[in-house]
Amino acid sequence: MWIQKAEIIDGEIRYNILGKIKLNELDSGIADKHYIHEQSSASNVWHVNHNLGKNPAISTVDSSGTVVYGNVEHINDNELRILFKYPFSGKAYCN
Repeated sequence: MWIQKAEIIDGEIRYNILGKIKLNELDSGIADKHYIHEQSSASNVWHVNHNLGKNPAISTVDSSGTVVYGNVEHINDNELRILFKYPFSGKAYCN
């Protein structure tokens, strides 16, 4: 992961040198929670229990990796449902 950290010094935003770091080197609170849901059976309704404690942003792809758009319904802070026009299998990336 590449990251550039900003600091405010004397009222000006200053950036450190862009570099490659590992997730465990990030300051606490910078890395956000995420979850990947794998839908192994073809369905036009996906039930996702992500347990992230928030309403995450969702990206979905079919089994070949093509982005597919569906209607996301957040049931609560830990569960959602995605409705598609046609059934397929794939992954939902929750962030």
